[in-house]
Amino acid sequence: WDFDPIHDFADPVWDHADPDVDLLDVLLKETQRRGYEAFWHHRISEVDIGPGGVAMNALNPIKAEHPDWVIKTWWWQGMWNLAVPEVRDFKVELFREMAERYDFDGYQIDFHRHLPVLPVGRQWELRDSVTDLMRRVREVLLKASAKKNKPILFSAKVGRSLEVCHADGFDVERWVQEGLVDMLTLGSRSYEVDIEGYRKALGLKVKLYPCLDDFHASDSYQHPPIEVFRGVTSSWWRQGADGIEIFNWFNAAPEEYI
Repeated sequence: WDFDPIHDFADPVWDHADPDVDLLDVLLKETQRRGYEAFWHHRISEVDIGPGGVAMNALNPIKAEHPDWVIKTWWWQGMWNLAVPEVRDFKVELFREMAERYDFDGYQIDFHRHLPVLPVGRQWELRDSVTDLMRRVREVLLKASAKKNKPILFSAKVGRSLEVCHADGFDVERWVQEGLVDMLTLGSRSYEVDIEGYRKALGLKVKLYPCLDDFHASDSYQHPPIEVFRGVTSSWWRQGADGIEIFNWFNAAPEEYI
C-alpha cells in the first residue's frame, strides 16, 4: 500500500469522516488485519500539492522561509536539497514522528520521484549527504523496531541502473555494504531495468523489486494490454527479481468491483 493523505484523502468521501478518527491509522490496521504488510512510502522531494491534489499556487511556507533549502530546477517551487544539513534534519524528524506514532511494517524513501535532490552537476560529489540521511533514518527505524519488538523494514526507490543512481548521487553500493537498506525498488517508468547489474554488484544482501508505473508512460507505452505486462514481468522474474512493485495503479470505480 502507498498511503498518500493528500491524494487519497482529497476524495469527497473523506469529507464526511469523523475528524477525531485517524484515517491513516485505520487504513494501516485494516491492511494488517487482512494479512498484508503496510509500508509508508515517502516521496523525498514531492511537488508541492494542496487540498484536492492540486498544485499549490502559493509558495510552500517552509520553502519561502528557507529559500536556501531548495534547488532551483524544473519545479517552480524548487526541490529539497539534501546537501543542506537542515533539510536532512527535517526529513529525519519526519520519519521519527511517523515511527513513533504508527505501527508500519516498513518505510520506503522514494528518491526517484522527483529529482534532483542534490545540486545538478555535483550529485556524485555530494553523495555522502544522501548516505548520511540513509544512516540516520535507518537508526531511527532500528530504535523503533527495538521499542516495538518487531522488524521494521527499510527500502529506497532509485533509478533503473547503478549508472543512473551514480548520476543522481546515490551510492547504493555503500548503502548495502553498511546494511542501511533491506530492499531496493528499481526504476518506475522504464521496462529496461538492470536487475542483473544490481545483483552482480550488490549480491544477495538486499531484495530487488523492479517497478511498474501504469499511469505515467513507460517506454512510450500508455495503459498497454495485459500481454505487455506479462512479458515484462516474466522477463524481470527470469533476471532474478525478488518481487515486483506497482506504482500509480488505481482501483476501479466501486460499481465495477462491488
